[in-house]
Amino acid sequence: GTALAPHFDDDHWMFPALPRARRHVATVTQSAGEAVFVPSGWLHTVENTADALSVNCNWIDGTNVARCWAGAEAEARGAAAAPATPADGTDAPN
Repeated sequence: GTALAPHFDDDHWMFPALPRARRHVATVTQSAGEAVFVPSGWLHTVENTADALSVNCNWIDGTNVARCWAGAEAEARGAAAAPATPADGTDAPN
């Protein structure tokens, strides 16, 4: 597809500075057999225009440990507050 996900719209409440950030966008087109290195802490998005295999190593280091810890705590709180559902996604029996 050519449309961005709704949360990448310029007027989305989660990213009020997105229009300003778009002025600094770099577009990279990766060809078969090539690899792309994205440095730790670089904000990025990926659009696969064909079938693709992605190998990711999401690192926690000195540049992002506080943000990663805060994110993990927030996810843990959300998981603890969420109702339990079966792993297969079906509704739990009554």
